[in-house]
Amino acid sequence: MQRRELFPILGMALAAGPLVGAEPRVFTGSEFALLRQLCELLLPADETGPGATEAGVAEYIDLTLQYGTEQERALWRSGLLAVEALAQRECGKGFGACSAAEQAKVMDRMAAGEQKPESAAERFFGMWKAAAVQGFGWSVAGRKALGYQGDKMTGTFTGCTHAGRHQA
Repeated sequence: MQRRELFPILGMALAAGPLVGAEPRVFTGSEFALLRQLCELLLPADETGPGATEAGVAEYIDLTLQYGTEQERALWRSGLLAVEALAQRECGKGFGACSAAEQAKVMDRMAAGEQKPESAAERFFGMWKAAAVQGFGWSVAGRKALGYQGDKMTGTFTGCTHAGRHQA
């Protein structure tokens, strides 16, 4: 999906209301639960601000995929399956059943190949991380957490203040 294609989608989403808590459009319930858990582990809430859950990051990803291609949706589904397979190999159980330490171990394994991904889980990590960070930055909660002050109207424009030939 191209950036220009994303703007109308996000505009429709903003007009429709908040994404947080919206029912999944693309993912099954179990896929969406895993995606939400992964997003929160990547961008957790803490004393400094909200995390991925409050920002609706999983809902954002789901919404963008609703308007994506079937190939993109299949790529995400296979990535989530790769995470589950990695958790099975590393911990002997599904990702959701893993302890916090085991989940961190799985995440570390996926992130280890971020610069040069070889496995399906490593390839998924880069794609998912980029989408999660983008979704967080687009959200109201994310913008607040990042210190965004909002667009402000400038009452007067003083012009360029450095010396140069363009000044009168």
